Amino acid sequence: MTEPSRPNNENKFSHDLNFYFNSDNIRDQHLVFDTYEYFENGDGIELCSALEFLNLLYWHYKFIDKNLNTPYDVITQVQKVPEEDGTRHVLLAFLLKWYGGYPVKELRPKYLSILRLLEKEYLKTLNLVVAEKQAELNKGLNGEEFDQLNFQEIEKSEALLYRLDRMVKILPAEKSTTPQPVRAPPESPIDPTVALNNTIRALNDQNRTLSNAVARHKAVAWFKNYGMWFALISGAFLLGGFFGFFKFDSEKIQLSEQVSSQKKTIDSLKTTNKKNNERL
Repeated sequence: MTEPSRPNNENKFSHDLNFYFNSDNIRDQHLVFDTYEYFENGDGIELCSALEFLNLLYWHYKFIDKNLNTPYDVITQVQKVPEEDGTRHVLLAFLLKWYGGYPVKELRPKYLSILRLLEKEYLKTLNLVVAEKQAELNKGLNGEEFDQLNFQEIEKSEALLYRLDRMVKILPAEKSTTPQPVRAPPESPIDPTVALNNTIRALNDQNRTLSNAVARHKAVAWFKNYGMWFALISGAFLLGGFFGFFKFDSEKIQLSEQVSSQKKTIDSLKTTNKKNNERL
């Protein structure tokens, strides 16, 4: 394994590309490739070279390992990186990406504290650009002078940030251990109103699905608790009626036979009485 070079006064390594593309040095090569592509063929091409950024990124990546007991020192160090050209924000984004993305889902407590601080610093820039855009829009709405060129610059900056954010952010269906693929970025940021409406629609669909599931669950629970008794009682009633019919019919036959026998006895008595009268 190649020994890492010591950081220079600019707080970055001086490795060559052979170091980074050697899996003995960095096992998660998908991270190296994604970072390299962003600066060779992506939005980072105008920021700096891929090698220069890799040296900056990897130095800070190792700096985290060495400062687990002094988490805020990591933030202080990152804040020393220039922000005017966007380097600091991109550094924060790739540090989060190399540690699994955000929202942070780190199980190691000391790493979690540092990564949550980095996440907060990263989101600060996103919120700042959104606020700037809204402020410029408010000028137009309030009848103030609207700077079209400035607004276009803000929109361009916002689009760059959101394309980077899509590469760093963990989607709901993914886990932090899953490599994040580089996706084709949208031409403009997602409209928050459209996203909110889509979320509400999805929640309504989920609510209907859950309501149907609850109704089915109640029906199954009722049948488990009372259905068997209902079936037994209904069966007993039907069975009792069935045998009751034959019992009634049997009693009817017996009564009919008794009536017939009594009729024969009466007829016999009448005949005897008649004969006796004739003898007299």
